[in-house]
Amino acid sequence: MIEPNAAGPRARLRKLLHQPTRLGMALNGVLLAAWYGAAYTPLHKAIVDDEERVAAERERLELAREVDELRAQARRYAGLLPEPEEGDAWIPFLMGGVRQFPIKLISLEPRPPAKVGPYRAAVHRMVIEGPYPDLERFLRWLEGSPRMIRVDSVRVVSRAVTGRAASAGATTNEMQLMLLGIEG
Repeated sequence: MIEPNAAGPRARLRKLLHQPTRLGMALNGVLLAAWYGAAYTPLHKAIVDDEERVAAERERLELAREVDELRAQARRYAGLLPEPEEGDAWIPFLMGGVRQFPIKLISLEPRPPAKVGPYRAAVHRMVIEGPYPDLERFLRWLEGSPRMIRVDSVRVVSRAVTGRAASAGATTNEMQLMLLGIEG
């Protein structure tokens, strides 16, 4: 007669049921493995996904703050740059400045734009004529103007006045300017 295998699964289970300590440890191991597979693994994946989303949102928030800061800086400098418009925005500005003084505009010639650091600058060659104190006041007006403009070169030439308005020894001054204005 064949004896049942004492080492079979039923016999091992029966032996385990008669030893409560070993049974408790086995059940705890099975429950731990079931909890890990059923609860912790999906939760861990959700936690990792949430951490990635939080990191992405923090990065977006930092970028939004930087954009707000750059917009605030741009608003502070908005009055210093000409408004984008059709044609050259610097010509009406410079002509308006000349009209404020008793000087004569001889020529105002736009030149090709120049690169000044990271910015693009409009370049104009300007020739004006008048008494030296008025020419100096015009230069001071340029210096204190609300626009970002740089006088790149100045050349003043004294000329004798000819014609009807000429009196004995009368002179006038001609000022040649090279102006660079930062464009928006």
